[in-house]
Amino acid sequence: MKVGVILGSVRPGRLSSRVGEHVAKALEARGHTPKIFDPAENQLPLLEIPLHFFPPNQEPPAILKRLQQELNEQDAYIFVTAEYNLNVAPALLNFVDHFPYNTWRWKCASVISYSMGNFGGMIAQQTLRQTLGMIGLAALPTSVTLPNVQEQIDELGNCNGDRKQSIEKNIEKLLDELEFFSNAVLAKKETTVVPFNDE
Repeated sequence: MKVGVILGSVRPGRLSSRVGEHVAKALEARGHTPKIFDPAENQLPLLEIPLHFFPPNQEPPAILKRLQQELNEQDAYIFVTAEYNLNVAPALLNFVDHFPYNTWRWKCASVISYSMGNFGGMIAQQTLRQTLGMIGLAALPTSVTLPNVQEQIDELGNCNGDRKQSIEKNIEKLLDELEFFSNAVLAKKETTVVPFNDE
């Protein structure tokens, strides 16, 4: 299964890349093909015109067309968000809002949040779930929150902290759920045309 891992922070010294690498390794260990979508690398501008709002006489930026194609190739998504002022990381929302609903619809998504403090971004996670549902994703119920993430996952994405066992157990549970529901959706798509997929 192809799984897009979508990071949410572009700050210097950010920790989302650590979490993303750890998740990618866990996916690979289960035989999946992860692809990390990193807003710090893609450097999308602050949203002015979403891909689907460009007029016929104006060519969308090549990076938007490439990213949409790569997103369309994914079977499921895992969103990794920090929590800024009790909200989702702005770069993550900016990334999502550049693409039409039919980029996301009829797929499943899981959410992992993190923070340097004690609560692991749980409020941002709930806010993000509302957004994912609005754009057509099936946001699955199992969640992973990673408090004090700087002490738990190193720069290479290895989990070496004192919560290693519980973190890895929780991520495996999240991946079990994502596999179960995504495989069901993929099987259904093989025999049935989706009811609609407009923008």
